[in-house]
Amino acid sequence: MPNIASIFVPRIKTVLTQKKMTSILHERKIGSVLNLEMHINKNTNDPYYYAFMVMEFYDNPLSTYFYENIQKRGSMHFIYDIENQQCWEFKKHISHGSRCSSPITLYDDRNSLAKEYEDMQREIFQLCCIA
Repeated sequence: MPNIASIFVPRIKTVLTQKKMTSILHERKIGSVLNLEMHINKNTNDPYYYAFMVMEFYDNPLSTYFYENIQKRGSMHFIYDIENQQCWEFKKHISHGSRCSSPITLYDDRNSLAKEYEDMQREIFQLCCIA
């Protein structure tokens, strides 16, 4: 059964094309890109691409290591140009519907947060100031 993964690449230099990126991954024996969508981010002084891809990893130790790191750790750095110290960060893609839509809070309301703060202040005062 082939190892296929959906991957997000947050930053890619604008000098790289889809064809070049696909070629690098194939030449380095990492995998075959089944689908690649590159989008440009122009909101900074240094524009860059970000990409979503579906990749089938080859059956070799390096490719397996790469795939397993993405699956277990959620990300993997891949140096594609060692002379110029250029790398991509490959992250496990989490579909929009699976992402947490609101921040996780530890307190249901403002009153419980205030009570927790007062309890901590009391405890600190007892430890530090009462002998």
